[in-house]
Amino acid sequence: MRRLQRKTIKMLYEVLLRIKKGQYANEIARELGFSKQRVFYYFKLLEQLGYIIPIFRSSFKKYEVTDSGLEFLEDAKRVKKIPKSSLGMRSKPKPPKPLRIHALAVKYPIIAEKPSNFKWEKEINLKNWTQKFYKIEKLPYNITLKKTTKHIVAYFSEIEADRTEFVRDMLNFLLRASYLIFIFLRNEANIEIDITRAEIINQHIASEEKKLADITDEDTYVEVDLKRKAKSVLPTNINAKSWIDTSKGDLELETNDLEYLENIILVGERVKQIHLALPYIFKIMTETQKSQTEEQRRFFTETIKVLASIGKNIEKQNELSNNHIHAIIQNSNIIKELSNQITSTRILTIQAIELLKELRKKGITPN
Repeated sequence: MRRLQRKTIKMLYEVLLRIKKGQYANEIARELGFSKQRVFYYFKLLEQLGYIIPIFRSSFKKYEVTDSGLEFLEDAKRVKKIPKSSLGMRSKPKPPKPLRIHALAVKYPIIAEKPSNFKWEKEINLKNWTQKFYKIEKLPYNITLKKTTKHIVAYFSEIEADRTEFVRDMLNFLLRASYLIFIFLRNEANIEIDITRAEIINQHIASEEKKLADITDEDTYVEVDLKRKAKSVLPTNINAKSWIDTSKGDLELETNDLEYLENIILVGERVKQIHLALPYIFKIMTETQKSQTEEQRRFFTETIKVLASIGKNIEKQNELSNNHIHAIIQNSNIIKELSNQITSTRILTIQAIELLKELRKKGITPN
């Protein structure tokens, strides 16, 4: 049977206690403030654990608590503890749990290899080459070595690191372990590796998150692709991602990226800094708003003055335009009169020319 979280045990106790009283899912959901889906999840879990069995009555299904369920209620009730805060006692804050590093694999290039009598514990023949494995038991760490044609890959067992000094702890561990692997391979297998060109090809860094466990069901699985290359204490080319893991019982937030881990660890401090900075931010925003309001007032005042001046200029231009129009009308009348006179003169001139032509035809020459 899988290990249950403390919160889940508490919820199972509360739901099972109400099933024993004969309450239905709707009543339990309303009384505990849960959704019906969440209550049904606990019903299903209780049924899987053998604490309740379904009893069909006419058209609906009712549940009955089994003997195992009754024993669970008694055990849960007996081990229930009163929190120290309710007794007026202050409990000492527990130090944060260290980070758990597992599935750590480091690749070292082989720079020299001489014949030796070293016996690898396991060999796997592939198409064009052979993989060889050996578990080192003489070192302080549990390390399994895999040899390929060009590299040695070291798989490390689970290790722990301090949250605040994680990079330092992990780097120190890898430096010590790499040196011990270098000495072991050189002395035992006549193989020399270049530890200065070590590359991390896999790493899982787990952080137990109580607050996340309080709002997440056990069966929840989430994996996020961070869409960038992971950051580590040694060079690496793995893709960064983060996920939730419950394989150890308690809910853990895991990642293979130090940058993401750093953001998770520092989120509390960053929120605190933002909280401290908020009064200054609001003060600056208020002063800026006042300054902007005063500047806008001055701008509008100057704009009104400019518009008033433009209005006066427009009135003057209108007056001048009217005068010009009046003068143009007068000039137009004069021009019209002159045009009429010119037309009359032209007509008289034409008549005189015609008269001269007639006189010449008759042989009369005017003086």
